[in-house]
Amino acid sequence: MGTHLAIPASTQEKNPRSAVLRTVLAAVIALFPLLNLVLAVVIDQLKPYQVNLPGWVFLWLNGALAVVTVITALATRILAIPGVNDWLRKYAPAFAPEDKITVPTSVASTSAIATGPGSSIQSEAVANTPVNPTPPAADN
Repeated sequence: MGTHLAIPASTQEKNPRSAVLRTVLAAVIALFPLLNLVLAVVIDQLKPYQVNLPGWVFLWLNGALAVVTVITALATRILAIPGVNDWLRKYAPAFAPEDKITVPTSVASTSAIATGPGSSIQSEAVANTPVNPTPPAADN
């Protein structure tokens, strides 16, 4: 058998910093407005009862949400480590990023994978391969 070339398919492995920044951005965009909207609704619901929430409640809850965002960023960074992804692929494939694709080096060395059979960018090895235009007859 020939040698196989492993091509990492995970963008998290290629760009871990971008993965973390995207996760933090998504958390900030989704969670902070949601928390403060819920707090506004709670305050509105408490008005008939003459109950006012102290200002430190808002600060504390937003601070707790900031801590959750940092923990989420840390978890995203850990999950972007190639060794962790390899472990996930082996023991918890449902949580792993898309599978690594293994391609024989003889195929990977040609551009047939990316260019396809009618492309003008094909390598010499593919361009000089004879093609049988008629499929073999099926035996009945």
